[in-house]
Amino acid sequence: MMARVTHTFLISMIGGLVTLVLPALEAAAIDYSSNAGATVGRVRVGEHPGFSRIVLDTTKKVKFKYETSPDGRTIAVELPNIKWSTKESHVLNHSKNIDRIEFVPSRSGSGTVLIEGKTAAGLKWVRTLSPHSKRGNRLVLDVASRASATLPAAGTFENNVVRDAATGKVASAPPAALPKSRKKASVAANSKNDEMQKHQEDLGTRKAQDRDAMANSGPKPYVAMKAGLVFASAGGLDLEDAAAPHTTDTSSVLVGGSFGAAVGVNWAGAGLPLRSEFEFTYRFKTTNSIDATNQATGVV
Repeated sequence: MMARVTHTFLISMIGGLVTLVLPALEAAAIDYSSNAGATVGRVRVGEHPGFSRIVLDTTKKVKFKYETSPDGRTIAVELPNIKWSTKESHVLNHSKNIDRIEFVPSRSGSGTVLIEGKTAAGLKWVRTLSPHSKRGNRLVLDVASRASATLPAAGTFENNVVRDAATGKVASAPPAALPKSRKKASVAANSKNDEMQKHQEDLGTRKAQDRDAMANSGPKPYVAMKAGLVFASAGGLDLEDAAAPHTTDTSSVLVGGSFGAAVGVNWAGAGLPLRSEFEFTYRFKTTNSIDATNQATGVV
């Protein structure tokens, strides 16, 4: 727990520093006013051969700027004029390249997404995708190891074009359109491939989210209390005594009960369908009094 608190504190400190440093990027030519009103409503992560894909579901196409820390362990993506309406912290225990995704809001209403890699990492591919089928606008960032990264360590993103922040040169641009003679023939094949890729991406994302949700919950301690009481009712007994009849009376008293407490740990959050529990239970009873009166002598 202490390690997690320290980790979160360091991430917040890094986020604050990044929020101050990122505006110094040479991106004055980009007008981020078009981001106004955009909201990130969901974060999805999927694993693919050679890279990890982060998908931010947004309400519109967005522009951003990013910078990688000198050690390559943190990629800071600044989202000017964008609101964040989903969980701010995501721990990815099962991701190959990403250890944590953290959103750090700024005072201006914008914020920075910190992508912390398990090792030195970088961006391999970035795109905004238009609404398709049930999906709305999406911002896709592919994170790979530093050796496999193809984009510069710092840059700006606008209209699917990445520019190197240091040189201003285009580092990545959308692929050229297909020639008209091939376009029609490729529509069906591309559509099928896109559907298969989306299905695989969604399947991988759901599996990763399920694993992460289970892993993030962790072992959960619990405390249980219980108690019970048993009451007797007033009654009588018939004694078969030929020498002298008797009459009997019983008093209505508390005749039994129990109370207990248990402390334990539920390991389901760690992927184990087990519980460890220590329970103490105290059970007690009381002795009911019976008064028998000899009808012949009157002796009780």
